[in-house]
Amino acid sequence: MALLVDAIALLVGAMALLVDAIALLVDAMALLVDTIALPEVGLKWHSNTNTKQ
Repeated sequence: MALLVDAIALLVGAMALLVDAIALLVDAMALLVDTIALPEVGLKWHSNTNTKQ
């Protein structure tokens, strides 16, 4: 039983790391969009993502 709980905890931890990695990737893409796109478009897109969180 304890091993099962440990395995589930490890799985949850791995999923949390995966979510963190995806979030970092999205942040990097947002920065890329901000630098490439026009400043107005970048600011508008950035404010939209902030309101969703």
